[in-house]
Amino acid sequence: MKGALPIWYHLGAKKRLRLLNNTRVSDFLRDRHGVSYVADLLKLTRRTCFRRARAQSNDFVPSTCECRACGEDTARGCKHPLGCCKAAANLLEQVRPKWHPDVEPVPDGLTLTSKCLDANTEALESEGVVTFNPSLTERGSIMEAMRVFVDPSVHDEPPAIRARAGRIVEDEAVTAYLVGPSSRKSLPKGAEPMPNNMGLVYYPGSPEKSAIVRPRPPRGNILMQQGEVTAALHAVEDTPKDSPLRLV
Repeated sequence: MKGALPIWYHLGAKKRLRLLNNTRVSDFLRDRHGVSYVADLLKLTRRTCFRRARAQSNDFVPSTCECRACGEDTARGCKHPLGCCKAAANLLEQVRPKWHPDVEPVPDGLTLTSKCLDANTEALESEGVVTFNPSLTERGSIMEAMRVFVDPSVHDEPPAIRARAGRIVEDEAVTAYLVGPSSRKSLPKGAEPMPNNMGLVYYPGSPEKSAIVRPRPPRGNILMQQGEVTAALHAVEDTPKDSPLRLV
C-alpha cells in the first residue's frame, strides 16, 4: 500500500517535497526513469550498486557504474545513473515515518486476534458487546483505501500513530449511551430536534457527566446526521486511556 502511493505531492510527506516536485532533477526522474509512485523510487534506491556506494561513503557516489540496471539507464540517456539513485533517496527521505516503505510500525498489541474477531462476529449476531478493532485492512487497490474529501488543514500534519496499550483496569470500565438527532415525528408536538451535528452522551454510572456535545469549531450546513459520531468522539476523549469504554 505504501509503495502504491504517488510520490509527487505525497499526502504523508514533509513540506520540502513540494519544493522538489518541479526541480530539474525531479523532471528527469519522471521523464527518463518513469518515477510516479513510491515503488518507482525503491527500484532506484534499492540497487545493489547504490547501496554499496552509500555504505562506503555517506554522500559521494561514483559517476559511472557497469551494472546492468545502470547500463540500461545510460542507454535511455541518463548520464549519471547513481546520481539519480541518490536523488531518489533524497525524495524518499521526505516521506514521514508512518508512510515510509522502509519503516515497519512498532507492534502495539492493539490489533485483534482471530479469536477476538470471531467473538465480534458472534456478538454482532447476538447483539452482544463488540470489541473495537483499531486496525483497518484493505486488500483491494489504493483507490479503495483513500478518500480525497478531507479537511485541507490536515494535509501537512503527520498521520496519527497509535499509542501503546497501557494497564487496563476492568473495574473502572465506562459505559456510555450515544443518542443522535431524532426526527420530528418521534418528538412531542412543538419540540425542536437537535441539529444534525449534535449528540447526547449519557453515562449511567455517572449521570452528572452526561452532556450534549457538538463539534469544535461548529460548522454550518451539516446535511448528514453526525450526532452519534460527535457523541462517540466526546466519550473517547472523556474516558481515561486505561479504562475500557463500552459504547451503546
